[in-house]
Amino acid sequence: MEYDLDHIKNLIFEKLSNTIHPDNDDLLQSLISKPGPAQDLWNKVSSFYKEEETQNFLSSVDTAEEWRVIEQRIKKRTQKAKVLGLLIPSAVAASVILAVFLLRPFFTSPGNTGIAQGPGIKKEENIIFQVEGAAAISLDDSTRQTIEAGGGTTLTTDGKSLTYDAGSNKWARIVVPAGKDYKIQLSDKSELWINSATTVRFPMNFSGNKREIEVNGEAYLKVSADAAHPFVVHLPGADVEVLGTQFNLNSYDSGQVSVALVEGKVNLSSVAGKVKLRPGQQGTVVNAAAPAVSVFDKEEVLSWMEGYYHFHNAPLSQIAGILERCYGYTVVISNKTVAPKRFTGMIDKHKSVTDFLDRLSGGGEVSYTFKGGVVYLN
Repeated sequence: MEYDLDHIKNLIFEKLSNTIHPDNDDLLQSLISKPGPAQDLWNKVSSFYKEEETQNFLSSVDTAEEWRVIEQRIKKRTQKAKVLGLLIPSAVAASVILAVFLLRPFFTSPGNTGIAQGPGIKKEENIIFQVEGAAAISLDDSTRQTIEAGGGTTLTTDGKSLTYDAGSNKWARIVVPAGKDYKIQLSDKSELWINSATTVRFPMNFSGNKREIEVNGEAYLKVSADAAHPFVVHLPGADVEVLGTQFNLNSYDSGQVSVALVEGKVNLSSVAGKVKLRPGQQGTVVNAAAPAVSVFDKEEVLSWMEGYYHFHNAPLSQIAGILERCYGYTVVISNKTVAPKRFTGMIDKHKSVTDFLDRLSGGGEVSYTFKGGVVYLN
């Protein structure tokens, strides 16, 4: 049976980062034991990984600076030898340097920049707050100000966060568009960090035996403890019940909900079942089925709060969705044959979209163009 180079790269990456399954390990040993592309790639990676310079680098990596440091090292090394890397994960130091080899070439070839024109103009959308029955209010003004929101409700905002004095128990909604994020403090002092392309509905004042809100998108919650009034988050196809805790929830993908528990305890339920999560565990509900539990990578799941989006072995179709939420551009995959291509790396929201797209197109497998504020991947 023939195996493509992408599959072999993934096997080698898993082997050297100690994440390979025993069955895949046996397969890899079989492939690299005989002359061919797999053996050649294995020898190149092993040789580089064993160099004293590489080992010294691995032992000194500062994770906060590793992306910048690795960029510089790759640039220097491309002058000496062929490098087989583009996008790299910001996780374990060893995995960082291995990904440099195994994922995609870092630079475009001369005359192939991957871009035909500049980003163009994208439609700017505002963060919207609206109390039920009142007019919608834009919260994008960065000046600290107090706003009358109707029904006796007063908002205090600085363009990035919101507190309020509620004049009723009416429900309100806050809509955070693509490319932006926002923080809000609820009436019980619980806090929500709301990611881009997310809508949250909540009562201005909690009443009754439960504190209930609705979230569609992604948010990180720090819930004030109140054993007498459980906090319930309603998601598309699932519910999360908490007493006092910190957790991340994500319902971006249609039909799928994920809840990652940082501390405390929560119950994740669907129509098909219910599980209790422990800190470090993530519960996932797909198409309203019973929740499945796994361990999650805190850096990968929560880094969006700092403006970083990590992805591991993700198809281009998934990366396109992250780009849309992160930058606010519409992303179209023009050539569907590249949609399943997989990459590992990071999107830095503090940098321009072209910074990431240049890296993505560096391997020659994907190119991009802009037209009328739309990104086309080919």
